[in-house]
Amino acid sequence: MARFKIGEQVISRPKSVGCAPAGEICRVVKIIPDQSAFVLYRVRTKDGIDFSNYEDELAPIPEDFGCDYCLKGKSIEHIADEKIYLYSNILGNELITVLDFGVFDQEIRKKIDYCPYCERELRELPYEEMEEEIDE
Repeated sequence: MARFKIGEQVISRPKSVGCAPAGEICRVVKIIPDQSAFVLYRVRTKDGIDFSNYEDELAPIPEDFGCDYCLKGKSIEHIADEKIYLYSNILGNELITVLDFGVFDQEIRKKIDYCPYCERELRELPYEEMEEEIDE
């Protein structure tokens, strides 16, 4: 039985030739039946290059994997002049962009499935967690 699912993100820990580079974040695109005790996966890097890794050459991405944008709340963009400020943040599976005109703000929310920086799959935050984040 396969440990990883198609579409899941994993980190390459190569032990053989033909694997994705060490530490590369990849997405599983195919599970290849094999006669050996190990399951073989076709994985694709962010650059769109496919590699073959055995199951023991892949590791799940830890929940606290260090993306500054989707996990640590770093502002994605920050544009400012004398009258207008523009910045965006990822909160759960939403990209929140704020246009601050000084007198009033306009907020635009868009649902996103993956972080545009680390390509980690994003999940919707429970309502209580979202309230806590907004209050801070």
